[in-house]
Amino acid sequence: MNQKPIFVITQGFSKQGSSVIKTLVSENEYQLVALTSKPVDDDSRRDQVARLQEKQVRVVQCNVSDKDALVQVFRGAYGAFLVKPLVSPFEPNFKEREFAALQVQIDAAIEAQVTHIIISGTDSGHFTNDQTTVLDDSTTTYRTPIQKYLEEKATNDPKSTTKYVSTINLIEFSRPLVETDSSDGSQSFTFAIPFDVDQKIPYVDPYTSTGRVVSLFLHDPVKYNRATLAVVAEYLTPGTIASTFSEVTGLKATYRFQTEQNFLDASGLGQAPPEYQMMGKALYSNFRKSVLDPFVFKYCDTSLSNQLVPNQSTFKQFLQNTNWKGESYQDFRFKLNK
Repeated sequence: MNQKPIFVITQGFSKQGSSVIKTLVSENEYQLVALTSKPVDDDSRRDQVARLQEKQVRVVQCNVSDKDALVQVFRGAYGAFLVKPLVSPFEPNFKEREFAALQVQIDAAIEAQVTHIIISGTDSGHFTNDQTTVLDDSTTTYRTPIQKYLEEKATNDPKSTTKYVSTINLIEFSRPLVETDSSDGSQSFTFAIPFDVDQKIPYVDPYTSTGRVVSLFLHDPVKYNRATLAVVAEYLTPGTIASTFSEVTGLKATYRFQTEQNFLDASGLGQAPPEYQMMGKALYSNFRKSVLDPFVFKYCDTSLSNQLVPNQSTFKQFLQNTNWKGESYQDFRFKLNK
């Protein structure tokens, strides 16, 4: 009988979920359960499921918006890694729905008496004024609202046996738009990014960093209890992003400032009804705020992140190690999960 503690990863086929599974499989200290919203025997997932099962990872279909179903999956688990489910930014109140979806996961994990809960607050541009600390009170960060909700729920719910809670916050920039040169039919890449050419943007590779941060939290739960760790490998300007991509891949790439209207047009919303344009504008604003809001990185720099998680992949190393050449995540993830 397997005596290892159980660790559940919601959205096991996401970028971060894949990273956590890869790291914890290599450490071989947990029985891993990966959740997926699709049927386990779905044709689009069959090969990926088989690869995980070969690594002794149990794959379970579960609707992460269904609290009762989650409680059943979480029951008996030591820990869980919670990721916000994908909510279309063009749906009304999508930010509120993302928050509510994470609340459901938290409520289920606490009701199932999970001991250690770790949340990913990816792209969270919204922080409270409540401070928290990491590294033995030597570094101050700010709690995200979902972190605050988790801490209060874990403390105040009479059913709770949760001892440790931690949050990861990662920020990613968008994938490039693929454009075709009309003169010769060759492909070129345009990194359309809503920041000025000299604006430094935080970069992290979630494929490699997320799993290592989760491992860090699991190996020292007391030290990182109630910590919010912003993970940043380096800061890059939009111009550097494009030139590094060209240098490594040999493909033509340029940077272009993406205005709000550019974003709407690229998203197919340029001529959409006003209510849909309003949602697109909100998404554009949130993306900019996630980088420009001073609360987000006021107390985070690369030295702390790289001290805790050494040898994080830079953007250049990510390109060299993965051979990514601008494919969508849906196409690219198959190579990463092998």
